[in-house]
Amino acid sequence: MPGKLTGADITRAIRADLHYSPQALPVLVITGQNNTQALSEVLALGSNDWVTKPIVAESFMARVRNLLLIRQQYQALQRLQAPA
Repeated sequence: MPGKLTGADITRAIRADLHYSPQALPVLVITGQNNTQALSEVLALGSNDWVTKPIVAESFMARVRNLLLIRQQYQALQRLQAPA
């Protein structure tokens, strides 16, 4: 399908903005691929995790919770390190 963006395309675009570090803005790629090379590529580009289709709700929600927890911890650390 022409013009269709991949998880790698989207991750590359998000990470091109230096304000969006993996800790500040987690990226969870949803893919129909089970190709180790493609999944390794999105991780190398800065995605935090991936889920393959069909999506299993429990697994998906656990991954989202983990990414949100990492983000909350990052934000707490940033507040502690901020100059007074």
